[in-house]
Amino acid sequence: MRRREFIALVAMAATWPLVARSSDQLKRIGVLVNSVETEPEPKVDIAAFEQALRTVGWKLGQDVTIEYRWSRLTPERTTALGAELAGLNPDVIVAHTTAALVAVRNATKTIPIIFMAVSDPVTQGFVTNLAHPEGNITGFVAFEFSIGSKWIGLLKQLVPNLAHVAIMSNPVTSPQSGFHLKSVQTPAPALGVDVTSLPIHSETEIEPAIAGFTRQSNGGLVIAGDSFLARNAKIVVEAAAKYRLPAVYANPEFMHAGGLMSYTFDFADQFRGAAYYVDRILKGARPGDLPVQFPTKYKLVISLKAAKALGLEVPMSMMLTADEVVD
Repeated sequence: MRRREFIALVAMAATWPLVARSSDQLKRIGVLVNSVETEPEPKVDIAAFEQALRTVGWKLGQDVTIEYRWSRLTPERTTALGAELAGLNPDVIVAHTTAALVAVRNATKTIPIIFMAVSDPVTQGFVTNLAHPEGNITGFVAFEFSIGSKWIGLLKQLVPNLAHVAIMSNPVTSPQSGFHLKSVQTPAPALGVDVTSLPIHSETEIEPAIAGFTRQSNGGLVIAGDSFLARNAKIVVEAAAKYRLPAVYANPEFMHAGGLMSYTFDFADQFRGAAYYVDRILKGARPGDLPVQFPTKYKLVISLKAAKALGLEVPMSMMLTADEVVD
């Protein structure tokens, strides 16, 4: 071998360990978002997630890469994408909502998983303990199921003669809907209200379901956390207005569509929290040692315009306690 070729080969070999170290240092995050990528709300959430990663020092595309997958609210797609992300063997997976968490959990028992917007993870069996979740899963809770008493209580406060409440959900995209139903049913007898389930499976079923329920007088509607219905917020809100049905919502999208009242948390804040947990896991923490966290604040928003259209007068006590009153 010529001397010049030998020197070049030695120089090239000297760079190999550096290249290997650079590759090893590149961390990979998988994110399964149970939504549609073109919707405005998820864009805000993803921006909050990426900004939080930058805040703690990660350079996107340089020392960390993110693989996003969007379920588009299709159950079969959600399951397939959960398996696909796990197959990429990222350093951590972030799962948005219960449906996404179920898909990812079924695909891996070893990759760290951080969930967001999941109701009561102990009751649903995702973790055994909030302070020390153990296993490979931790994250950020949307609601405890006891929140149902708050939703029905707000409706009763706004509509004193409330006698019937329906809790609408898509049981396929919202597997936790049965727990939400029980949580609304629990305080109902003391309020003199009966509660029924109103399951739907497609957007074309929404208005007929509401129309059928309103054959009973003095009714009200609860829309718990349901990504499918949130995507179809305009249809839900317009049908509720058409049939003069007071409703309380658990997602902000319904208020953007002209809804009457919402009681929910800051979704973007959960994406920020997930980013901080991602940071800790990428730096060596175990998910089982990171406590499951709850929202620090819930927000009550009331629309006076929607109330007036329904012939309702918002009590001063509600206006004083509301975080936002929309004219």
